[in-house]
Amino acid sequence: MPEPVPEVKPAERASIMSHLEELRKRLVYSSIAILGGFFLCYSQVEKIFSWLVLPLKQALPNTPLVMIRLTEGFMTFLKLGLWAGLLVASPVVLYQIWAFIAPGLYRHERRLIGPLVIMSTVLFVTGAGLTFFYALPFMLRYLMAGYSSDEVKPMLAVSSYVSSACMAMATAGLIFQIPLLMMLLARMGLIKAQLLAKNRKYVFLASFIIGAVLSPPDVFSQCLVSIPLFLLFEVSIWIIRIQDVLKRKKTAAAPAG
Repeated sequence: MPEPVPEVKPAERASIMSHLEELRKRLVYSSIAILGGFFLCYSQVEKIFSWLVLPLKQALPNTPLVMIRLTEGFMTFLKLGLWAGLLVASPVVLYQIWAFIAPGLYRHERRLIGPLVIMSTVLFVTGAGLTFFYALPFMLRYLMAGYSSDEVKPMLAVSSYVSSACMAMATAGLIFQIPLLMMLLARMGLIKAQLLAKNRKYVFLASFIIGAVLSPPDVFSQCLVSIPLFLLFEVSIWIIRIQDVLKRKKTAAAPAG
């Protein structure tokens, strides 16, 4: 006979329902922020587009952007407004994520929510900015100008350029969250610097696998993703080591205080 399914106690059921209600509230707030960011950015989408094509003008000043489908311009502007809206709303979304996690944290850990949201936003903008000002122009010169000739002229579809540029900046912004994520996991006692250093070779391999998945299908683009990913992992190890040293010093000084 099958074993009877244990009955969920009323207290447990109430706890589950309260968590679901809290999740629903945070999702609603995040959706409102994203929707508001979208409408705000879509009202200025032409200015945002003019700013987004600056790397293309810098790298390939004589290369036009073309529309090859009837609705391509309209859909591209909608997509760009959504990408920009997500960026504008990201601090609110990050805060909602941390606010949902906060009830399971200690009081001293809850005080870190504000600084964590600020640090996460700064890291994301830093990654996206470095990609926009340095990686995108370099990538365009290599992938387009490097393979053009008298027989092959570079010409980009506007939707392809906007999607590639936004995806590259978003990917870099997420990759730059690695040190913060590692620091939090170490603070929770889930990972150690020694363990990370010991498995460095596996992380090196994994970074190139992730780069192959996230980047266009060429070795150069893969390296642009994989190498920074691995370097940020190395930075994370040093941050965790410094954090451990500071924690030991604080523990040693506590009895004297």
